[in-house]
Amino acid sequence: MRADFLDKKDYNGPLCKQIDDAYKFVLNHLNMAIEINGVVHDEKYELPPKAIRELIINAAIHRNYQMNSSVQVAVYDDRVEISSPGTLYGTLTLEEALSGRSSIRNKTLARTLEKVHVLEGWGSGFQRINTLCQEYGVALPEFTEIGDMFRVNFYRHINGGKVAINSKSGDKTAINPENGDKYGEKVAINAENGDKSGDKKSTKFKKMIVEYLAEHDEARSQDIATYIGLKVSRTRDYLSELVEEGKITPNGANKNRTYSLKT
Repeated sequence: MRADFLDKKDYNGPLCKQIDDAYKFVLNHLNMAIEINGVVHDEKYELPPKAIRELIINAAIHRNYQMNSSVQVAVYDDRVEISSPGTLYGTLTLEEALSGRSSIRNKTLARTLEKVHVLEGWGSGFQRINTLCQEYGVALPEFTEIGDMFRVNFYRHINGGKVAINSKSGDKTAINPENGDKYGEKVAINAENGDKSGDKKSTKFKKMIVEYLAEHDEARSQDIATYIGLKVSRTRDYLSELVEEGKITPNGANKNRTYSLKT
């Protein structure tokens, strides 16, 4: 269940700084727990900080920057929730991503963040997060695709025990890709019921594209978007998937590109 948040911050400026600010914001709203090892008492965050940072970096790298929305990071009583505009890229499924396969939408951005030592080895984020959680003794995050959003729920547990020590409900922040983006873009979601309609929608829209191209020798992405009732940016994602699946063929380049059924 999503609750009203008590605190909100919008971050603009260089992406690296936005990532750092969002990361620090989350840590400021997590609890410290005491881990007893014999006579030694160690303090540690209830969730692994490195995994939180990795999740925020992944959201910034894999998001769809053609969507007019922001990466949103929320801290609730029971979880840290990270929502990123855009679903998994290309034909990559959630099961494949969790097993270690990668398909990166923003390769140039990933390489850049790797060169400035923000990212460690792009393409292996999920595996690193799983390893960090296992070493820390907490449950793995929950990854879901909800409509046109990719969401991570990182539940606030330590060694299986729920932590609820003076925690604030719903502290929230946002990463904005451009100055002037406003926080709080509304999206249609059904998180409480575990909505998995994204896969069904993908199949539906790709089927509509194939049917449209069956009636036209070739068509532009703008024409196809109008027919299926989606934004051009989202339609191009589906077109890329169909190209990778070998069902359609791109003709030409850039603004003059058209698509046709593969014969």
